[in-house]
Amino acid sequence: MANKTGSTLLAVISLIAVVGCSSSEPAQTAGTETKAPPAPSNEPVTLSILFDTGVPTDAEFDEIYVKPLKQKYPNITLQRVTGKIEEMVAAKTVPDIIYSFTGRMYLYDNLKILQDMTALAKKNGFDVNRIDPVVLDSIYLTKPGQLMAIPFAMNFGALYYNTDLFDKFGVSYPSDGLTWDQTIDIGKRLTRVDGGVQYRGFHAYGLTRMQRVIGNTYYDPKTLKGTLTSPEWKFIFDTFMKIYTIPGNETKNPPTDGGDGPFMKEKVLAMLASNNYFPQLEVATKDGLNWDVAQFPSLPQRPNVFTDVDAHQFVIPNTTKHMDAAMQAIATFTSEDVQLLGARKYAKLSPLKDPKFKQQLGADLPYLKGKKIASIFKSSIGISPFRDEYAGQAGTILNDEFLQAYQGKKDINSALRDADERLNKYIAENPKK
Repeated sequence: MANKTGSTLLAVISLIAVVGCSSSEPAQTAGTETKAPPAPSNEPVTLSILFDTGVPTDAEFDEIYVKPLKQKYPNITLQRVTGKIEEMVAAKTVPDIIYSFTGRMYLYDNLKILQDMTALAKKNGFDVNRIDPVVLDSIYLTKPGQLMAIPFAMNFGALYYNTDLFDKFGVSYPSDGLTWDQTIDIGKRLTRVDGGVQYRGFHAYGLTRMQRVIGNTYYDPKTLKGTLTSPEWKFIFDTFMKIYTIPGNETKNPPTDGGDGPFMKEKVLAMLASNNYFPQLEVATKDGLNWDVAQFPSLPQRPNVFTDVDAHQFVIPNTTKHMDAAMQAIATFTSEDVQLLGARKYAKLSPLKDPKFKQQLGADLPYLKGKKIASIFKSSIGISPFRDEYAGQAGTILNDEFLQAYQGKKDINSALRDADERLNKYIAENPKK
């Protein structure tokens, strides 16, 4: 990358880092103080819940949701429902609670089913100040100052590595604090053919995941014009091209290939930079994968940042007839006891700010014993912008254009220009209502 581009990138990312990580207290909105919740009702209530992501197993659903709720509120019965939320809205069968993630909030906003839960939380004694301030600030961005969702679990980034492959090829295990370039260099040393087997050194999941590290935009919300030709996107494309043009480290579709198969099943991938894979690693460990974990790689311009807020969270649609019961249920799911259970037994990272939840992550899982889990939390999260349908479409376009460049059909600059033109066309043809 040219010095001029590098200087511009450094300046812009440094500014973003200051803005994105400057918040140390949750956004102050009127009425966030809590009061004693009303006396529980004895009236039988059945609450429907839709898992729009992160669908739990039957055992997890029973242990994390059903039993704690029934113990605290014997009159409330929780019932899982399935389906597409758009069809449910059309049929007027919207569930009482939706479990989803940050990137789907724009959809519920478009469907007009979101509501500000500030007063409802206050009425039922839910203390929002228990939530990590950065997470809370990100929720308030959906609608400025309004509590449109309550977080349940957080995603995180980690650098997983196959200790057998490092031992086999005499390479030292990755240390904490590596930059992306340093990690790529280690990947080069581990990419080789041995005994007729092609081993790959490094895989990084998700082209647009790096956007979460840098914090750059997809489009300018004031002008409604794409920003995909920025130095930051050029940097991201260049970085991913570095990884997947290492001879022998190629993959079919770098923007979307997860890397979990080569790492956990085939055991031919030495390092995987990705999201929370702890639940999936149980089977891989039983099948003979020897692994450990290190701090997620970071950028010199934004050290020790591994993502922005990527939360699984609850929404109470404005259509429910059981507002208080729904909030009481969510308060139960986000109580300290349930959050500790989720952290210890299901490796779910809590959004609550008390450090004990990080310290207890995976504590009841034998296959995580002795792993360097503390390394993960040497990195932090930044405030997440509200992601709308334009950002979602931009991600799809960027993945497609990177693949075009990777296959040699375009150079990177042309791919980014085409991505920007495609995004601008989409925005013009799909104005916000």
